[in-house]
Amino acid sequence: MVEIKDLLDTADETIDKCKKILEKKSKLYGTEFIGDLGLKGEFLQIHRKYTRLRQILWNGDNKNNGQESNDALNDALLDMINACIIIITLIKKENGKTKK
Repeated sequence: MVEIKDLLDTADETIDKCKKILEKKSKLYGTEFIGDLGLKGEFLQIHRKYTRLRQILWNGDNKNNGQESNDALNDALLDMINACIIIITLIKKENGKTKK
């Protein structure tokens, strides 16, 4: 059985990983392009990750750089969470609710 503490611990670990990925990718690629295609464009990122998750879970395509592991599944899930964070940030920005 999964306890609430397990869920909260996983949430904390996951958010920490997501933050590190966002920071790393923003240094590599910049952030000026984020939101260029609007919310629908960002939603396409989620759809791409959904498609990847479906490949991994239903088709057994669990290869990550040629190695089979749960890393491919975890990477896709973390990328999907980050795409959601980007969309939430864009919505907040549109509503004037971002920190200045």
